Amino acid sequence: MQIMAADLFATGNLPLGTEIDALDLTDSVPSALELGAYDAVVVWSSGVTPFAYADSLGNALGQYADAGGGVVIAIGAILDNAWGLGGTIMTAGYCPLHKTSMAGISGARTLDVSTISFPYHPIFNGTDVQNFAFTGGNFLPAPPLDTGAILLAADSQGANSIAMNETGNIIAINMYLAQEFAAEMANVITFTGNALLFVGGAF
Repeated sequence: MQIMAADLFATGNLPLGTEIDALDLTDSVPSALELGAYDAVVVWSSGVTPFAYADSLGNALGQYADAGGGVVIAIGAILDNAWGLGGTIMTAGYCPLHKTSMAGISGARTLDVSTISFPYHPIFNGTDVQNFAFTGGNFLPAPPLDTGAILLAADSQGANSIAMNETGNIIAINMYLAQEFAAEMANVITFTGNALLFVGGAF
């Protein structure tokens, strides 16, 4: 979330006056009440430093979602190792992609356009879905879809990439959000901003 904050603002797809805050979750956990000050949050881990309290954070996010908050969960929060989230947010009916291990498939990925429903979901506004590349090396898993969740796109290697829970206020993104790969990230960053707007009720 720290790395994404400036990039999301720079896309121009967030409304004028949008407040963006970055929280370091390596040694603290915001409460559901604190999260309630925001329309939507994006949470992810880089695979370098794990969440300090994965279960407590997941419980707070679950309470926040139950109260109507929007949540975007990205890689590696969906990994089943030390970097993954725990608690309520990762149980059935919440995160639309199940926690799983790294797939060990190397190389860049692209979205499989044939898996995207037409008309395109508004979270793809302003992106080039025909050339939607992202990265992760062997970091990206192949997560199963939660029961009742809606698959919005799979990738070129058949892994579930983008999914939404049945309620429509939680989206999971199986793609790497790190700034280091800026040349490959234009579509991902725009899409992430759109996902936050969608789960936050902006459209």
